[in-house]
Amino acid sequence: MLMVPQPHWDEAASASAATRTLPELLELLGNQDAVHGLYYLLMYAILQFGGPTLLIGRLVSLLAIVSTTLGTTMLGVRLGGRALGLTSGLVFALLPVSSHFAMQMRSQALTAAVVVWASLLLLRLLDDDLIHTRIWWFGYGLLMLAGVYLSLVVLAVVAAHVVTMVILRPPRPIAIQMMVAAASVFVLALPLVLLGSNQSEVVGGLIQVAPKHWRTVLETWTTIDAQQDLGWSLALSLVLWLSLIVGAIVSYRSRRTDTGFARRYALLLPWLLLPLLGLIVVSQFSEWYAVRFLFLCAPAFAVAAACGLVLLRPRWLTAVAIVLLFVMAIPAYRVDRDVHAKANTGDVAAFVADEARAGDGVVFLPDRRARMMALFPREFAGLRLVGVKADPIRAANFNGLRAKGPLFERNLGTVARVWFVRLKAHGNQMPASYRRALSNASYAVSARHSLSEGTVVVRYDRVPQVCGLDPELLAYWPIRVDCPAEQ
Repeated sequence: MLMVPQPHWDEAASASAATRTLPELLELLGNQDAVHGLYYLLMYAILQFGGPTLLIGRLVSLLAIVSTTLGTTMLGVRLGGRALGLTSGLVFALLPVSSHFAMQMRSQALTAAVVVWASLLLLRLLDDDLIHTRIWWFGYGLLMLAGVYLSLVVLAVVAAHVVTMVILRPPRPIAIQMMVAAASVFVLALPLVLLGSNQSEVVGGLIQVAPKHWRTVLETWTTIDAQQDLGWSLALSLVLWLSLIVGAIVSYRSRRTDTGFARRYALLLPWLLLPLLGLIVVSQFSEWYAVRFLFLCAPAFAVAAACGLVLLRPRWLTAVAIVLLFVMAIPAYRVDRDVHAKANTGDVAAFVADEARAGDGVVFLPDRRARMMALFPREFAGLRLVGVKADPIRAANFNGLRAKGPLFERNLGTVARVWFVRLKAHGNQMPASYRRALSNASYAVSARHSLSEGTVVVRYDRVPQVCGLDPELLAYWPIRVDCPAEQ
């Protein structure tokens, strides 16, 4: 179950980072992806006990989602009783993004777990029902700092918690300790902010929010892929947002008798809206909006939506509503659980393992896809990256340094045959620079294979080895080959 769907390129980055030695990992973080450094270090430590990299990475995320679900349930109980707690946990569990990030070797699931438990701790601290309060405030600050080092967006949640404190107006000693904890988190996060800002060019998959992206924003917690056109996903979003709004309006109208109204929405609304609106504003100046950044707000969204669902009478209608929401989410589950929902890395690795032999060269187009070798070390064992002048380890990055011109030709001269893996996004045309290098090194096409998702794998052999092959392959040869006549 944990191995489906096939891993995508972000997971390949996690595997590439976590399977390096500690000095190599620290050197990588000095160049790229420092904002995920804590997650990579954690995965590095866990993987020291051995086991399949991808399976362990996804298992950690699954356990984090289980923890987040439990935390969301307890948060709902704290804010409105058992009915709200149970409904909140169920709503969070059925959100398509929850199952999505439970199956990813990335930091989003851990970040959400840290944020929800820190928020629960904050409520108890503001209620002043913990002994040795200073120790617990230190624990709150430590949790939020860990969250920031998992995702910089947690800084917006820290700011949201400050807003919560201002709205609730706790006693002065509690307010001072809250401000000290929040200020400490911001100060200690400054080195990561500065380092991450210099590495922002390596972050991909971001958009600049415009009116045409209204569905992307609306479906932030119900859509796995912003490019998917799932009508049921939109319907699920509308129902949950409607439930959230109705719950808030009804609670506001009965605020004189609903003693938990202020605490409930003072926590949920800033936590939900401040990161969302903050990313929308920031994205107006630079492409900085991505659904994955806001998964840490999913617990707040679930509890706020549950506030409307628990108003249904008789009570069994709430259960019926939960079942209907689950049914509406099924199309998104099916899309996300497709074996090729994210990528076809497993198909490529299996093909290479069956067809290639030790000592062969391999070139990925685009070259950044070479990071998939870290996900499948056994399948790619013995193969050489001939398209780079420095592999990802020596280059202290995820892709290596691309070899150009004479260096690429010299690399080709060290292997008898080369496999070119061309991903669909790159197109099916061989770049002219590669064709010239192959021609100069006396290579010719000996096999061409089409894999899933439009991936094409072409094998090139040196000229003396291609004589006698199927004449139909002649159309793919980059050079003229004069084979000796048969005796």
